[in-house]
Amino acid sequence: MSATTEQKARFLDLVTGTLEMVRDGKRAIEPILTILQGIKDKANFAERLLAKTMVVWKTIMVGGLSKDKLLKRLVQAGRNVSDWVKDHSKLAFKTSAEPHEISFIRVEVKDLGFTQNPTTTELFARIKEVGELCQPEDGPWLALQDQPCGDIFWLAMESIAGSGGNPMVFIVGRNDDSGRWLGTRYAGPDNPWYLDNEVVFRSRK
Repeated sequence: MSATTEQKARFLDLVTGTLEMVRDGKRAIEPILTILQGIKDKANFAERLLAKTMVVWKTIMVGGLSKDKLLKRLVQAGRNVSDWVKDHSKLAFKTSAEPHEISFIRVEVKDLGFTQNPTTTELFARIKEVGELCQPEDGPWLALQDQPCGDIFWLAMESIAGSGGNPMVFIVGRNDDSGRWLGTRYAGPDNPWYLDNEVVFRSRK
C-alpha cells in the first residue's frame, strides 16, 4: 500500500531530523544504521521493534469462575454492570475453567504507529503483531481491579455479539464520583478508533 502525502512528509521530516542529530553529534550513527538496515532487509522488522517497546501495564489472575459467578462478583464489589454487558454475556461470554496469570499492555492507539484513526480491523491486526487480543473474561476481571477516578480504557478483544448480533467489546471505567463500571462499545470491522483511545491487550507469551 502506497504512503499518503502526509505520511511521506512525516517520513522525510523524521529522516532529515535524525540526519541533523547525527551530524551534530547528538546521535551515534552505527545504531541508527543498524536499525535502518534492519528495516530495509528484514520482513516485519518495524513490527518486531515495536513489540519490544511494549511495557507490561498490569498482571492479574483470571479464570476459575463461571460467567454468572464472575458478573455476580462484579456486582458484589460495587461495579455497575450495564444492561449491554448482561445481554452479551448471555450469548457469547466464555470463561476459563482454571485460574491463570495474564499480563496486559495498555497504550493509546497512536502509540501503535497510527497517524490516522484506524478501523477495528486495522487496529486489531496491528495488535496481533505486537501482542494478543484479550479474551472476553478479561473485561470483568480488569473491572475488579483498582482504578483511579476519571480513568477509562477499551479492551482490544475477540468481539462478542448480543441479541442484536452486533460485535461488541468491553469498556472499563471509573467516574470522577468514584462510580466504577463495565460497559460495551460497538466494534464492527470498519468502525474507527480515535488516536487517543486507551486500549488494553494481552502481552504476548
